[in-house]
Amino acid sequence: MRERWYPPSPLGAICQAAAEGHGIGQETGAMTTRHVFRVVSLVVAAFGTVLLVQTGRLALALGAVVRADTASASPTVAFWYQLSFMRLFGVALLALATLCLWAASQLSENQQRSLGQILGGVFGFLVLMAVAQQVAIWGAMTGWAVAGTFGVVAAMFGLSTLARVSRPAA
Repeated sequence: MRERWYPPSPLGAICQAAAEGHGIGQETGAMTTRHVFRVVSLVVAAFGTVLLVQTGRLALALGAVVRADTASASPTVAFWYQLSFMRLFGVALLALATLCLWAASQLSENQQRSLGQILGGVFGFLVLMAVAQQVAIWGAMTGWAVAGTFGVVAAMFGLSTLARVSRPAA
């Protein structure tokens, strides 16, 4: 049987490790699940911070409207309602980043993989929702950046559990 070649990259190292039945980071120098949790926490914390600090600019870039739907509501009040939900979401992302940092330092490798599967599903669902919002409502390049950020996080969690799925039964 011909040996399969993988490109010299972190993804190639992960695929090679999975093909050989090794866990990620064992005998290959690739990223461990602990590293994935740390990197994800930095990405998610950065995005949450942007949502808190640059809420207005991000809302305008996504197409938030500064006008009211009803004659009695103030345009400013309607805009601030939109911003308040974005800030709430930013705080939730910071909480998820904190959870990921805690998991990286306190959980075992198997517990991290299990939590990574769940969080990968959660972020995968966020990707689907962000793409749906982008297509139906936002229609701005910023929306694709939001969906892409969630996509990277979901993919990282998915790849961190890849070795467990492909590991041969003992």
